[in-house]
Amino acid sequence: MNPEDRRGRREKVTQVLILGSGMDTRAWRLPLPDVTVIEVDVPAVVRAKEEVLKRLQEKEGQLPPPSPSSSPPEISPPSSLTQLTVKARIVIPANFTATTPPSLPSSPSSWVQAVRAGLPAPEKPLVILLEGLLMYLPEDAVKEVLTQAGRMGEAPGSVIGISLVDRESVKMGMRRRRGPGFF
Repeated sequence: MNPEDRRGRREKVTQVLILGSGMDTRAWRLPLPDVTVIEVDVPAVVRAKEEVLKRLQEKEGQLPPPSPSSSPPEISPPSSLTQLTVKARIVIPANFTATTPPSLPSSPSSWVQAVRAGLPAPEKPLVILLEGLLMYLPEDAVKEVLTQAGRMGEAPGSVIGISLVDRESVKMGMRRRRGPGFF
């Protein structure tokens, strides 16, 4: 899923929110100079990504040039890890399973507060991407993430892109591997 793929939409998107961003490199690949990319993931993943980026940026002169055949022509591989291809990149460390105390049922989770505080223009259309995130969360957290993502994307023209894996696919993968594991 890529935020520039909004055929037929008139609203100009200027912000992309990636929940569970992991090692995503859209901020270096997508030629969207008017877009701010907001990356959200658990603190350990954010730290790991920043460390990898730092090491790669230090060695950038030693990196081979990107292979043009490895990506569709409209989305090029990162040619530089020091030069963003978007307006800005905001990184928000947050725990998607952290919930508010039961005494505050109407209060949003801490990750929601962090994201809302980090959105440059909450009143403007937002592309929200949830790729490879929900399968790692317990069911109650999935419901919370989807509910809150819907609330964050209430501005006219906002869209949500979600990748899903159904339980049967997970069970089949576990049976093939004779136990839990990554697939």
